[in-house]
Amino acid sequence: MGSNRDLAKRLREKGLLDASVTFVMCGDESKSKCASAKEMRAAWKTLKQGVKSRRKGDGAAAAAIRTRCFGVCKHGPIVNVQPEGGWYGNCDPDAIESILRFHLDGEPTRPPGRVDDSGRAGD
Repeated sequence: MGSNRDLAKRLREKGLLDASVTFVMCGDESKSKCASAKEMRAAWKTLKQGVKSRRKGDGAAAAAIRTRCFGVCKHGPIVNVQPEGGWYGNCDPDAIESILRFHLDGEPTRPPGRVDDSGRAGD
């Protein structure tokens, strides 16, 4: 079993210790009920690369986490933004870029596909 120091090192390498914004994406390619495996891969690649490139620049500290199925199984890929709690559906690469610009780059235009806390779609 590794030490807490090893854990901290890995978390730091992944940008998880200093993240002020964390994007959690349902990326389950095995079930693929809400999106095809190809769509899931494209969305994850865009999210992962977008967060990584912003960590290297002067952008906000952010992290991306890929999970198994959220159990929603509709309108995927789905992205959740923490700590805000925003949910987005139908996250193709263009939608993910819009989400990243809104949450990390300060773009004022709210991304499409957002569902607010009342359950209403934001577009």
